[in-house]
This record gives sequence, C-alpha cells and structure tokens, in this order.
Amino acid sequence: GIVSAIRKVGARTFLQISAPISHGSSGGPVLDVNGRVIGVSVAMLEEGQNLNFAVPVSDLVALASSPGSRIPFPARASEVPRPRVGARSTSPGSKADRWVPAAIGASSGVHEFDVTTIRVVADGRVNAWWRVTLNRPIAELRDKTKLIRQKVHLDQFDCASNRYLMISSTYYHTDGGLRTMDWTSEPDNPWDQIIPGSVLEDIAEKVCSVSGLR
Repeated sequence: GIVSAIRKVGARTFLQISAPISHGSSGGPVLDVNGRVIGVSVAMLEEGQNLNFAVPVSDLVALASSPGSRIPFPARASEVPRPRVGARSTSPGSKADRWVPAAIGASSGVHEFDVTTIRVVADGRVNAWWRVTLNRPIAELRDKTKLIRQKVHLDQFDCASNRYLMISSTYYHTDGGLRTMDWTSEPDNPWDQIIPGSVLEDIAEKVCSVSGLR
C-alpha cells in the first residue's frame, strides 16, 4: 500500500493509507518499504475503498518520551519534552528510531527529522537535521554526472516568523560517494520564507512543535 494523503481533523493529523486494515488490528505498526515504523493503524472506513488511517509516529514519539507516558493524544507543544537552549547537537546517525516522518512528498519521498539532534539556539529558533530518501535519483545541480539518492540537511527554523536558514547539506550519490555543502560560507545565504503548503512547512511545524516553540 501507499500513503495516499495526510489528513487534518481538528488538531489531529492522520495518514490515509491504501494498505488494508482488518478488524482488531488497530494499534499495529505501519511500516515503510525499509521496515521503519511511520505510524500506528487506528481506523478504517468500511463504506470507502482503501480508506484506512494511521496516527503518525511523531505523536507516538511525543507520547513515549513524556513523563509516565501520560499526555493527551495528540500531544500539545507544551507537553512535549523541550530541549534546553544551548543543548549539545550532534551529527545525525544511522539509528532508525532517531528519524521521525514529518512529511511525504508526492514525487520526492518520505521526509524525516532527527529528534535526537534538535537544538534550541535562540528565542523562537531551532536547529534540526532532516533528510529525504528520493523515490527516484536526481542529478546534482553542480555536477550532473552524479545522481543523488538521499539528501541530509541541517537547517535553522525561525518558528515565530516561519522562516528557515540553510546551514549545510550532504548529498549521497548512487555510486557510494557524497558531497557536503557548507551554506554558511556562501555570501548570499539569506533567510527564506517557508512556502505555505510545502513539504518544508510540514517539517518546520513538526520540528517547532517537538522543540516546544509552537
């Protein structure tokens, strides 16, 4: 099956999936093609065709990391553990449970952020690593002979004004190589406004909520 839509019902977010859900299977994990948990199955619409729903794993992470795992579901930003300003930020690792799905692009694939490296750096601003594994490799702009299979970014998000600043990007190539770009060394690296309805807006929303800034 596929994730066919991301639905908003009031304050709640649901993944609409085409994979069938049987009676009694609510609470089971929803996995991506790599076997990673992206949600928890919760409901099915019997009158519809392939209308099945799951709660995103980001809500599960918030629930599991709260004191005593007793918070309303879904979590409000104030109830999600908040990193301290200046807390140490590390580079992203390979542990699957570090990466939480934040958005699904129609052509690009699943976008995830690393919950272990979120760092509040100033009032209303947070640094976060996020990545996307591409459905189909794409050519790198600076060297079109290189095909990118995965992108990993470190960005700073201004949760108050809905802007972002690129810090670094690493492109993993299909031939096993990689290229890292340090955007802080670029003279024309301004803050950019996040486009409403974009995948980056979904990422910023999740990052700002988990960090307690929204």
